[in-house]
Amino acid sequence: MDARRKKNMNDTRETGGLNKNLTTLKGVLIPVDWDDDGGITAVALSTSDEKKYLVVKDEKGDQLIPLVREELELTGVVKTTENKLTITVVNYHKKSDWNQPDHQ
Repeated sequence: MDARRKKNMNDTRETGGLNKNLTTLKGVLIPVDWDDDGGITAVALSTSDEKKYLVVKDEKGDQLIPLVREELELTGVVKTTENKLTITVVNYHKKSDWNQPDHQ
């Protein structure tokens, strides 16, 4: 099964009022960069199809750093930048939330 699934968002609440083509990915969040003291400064989502999506560092991306090694579902805008896959996260869920009634 492909870890990537395209979604057209007609509900613009999650995208700041803009309709965008969003992609939903499932995988494990992994650290990819550290500061001099060993603190994690950047993360990526490693998917079951062995792809790695670097999480764009912004407010939502920074919220993910404490969730390293967790299974997550990320929804966001995927781009290829400098031959690397990136995702600007709009929304995320922990695996424990995947089967909740309000999670689609």
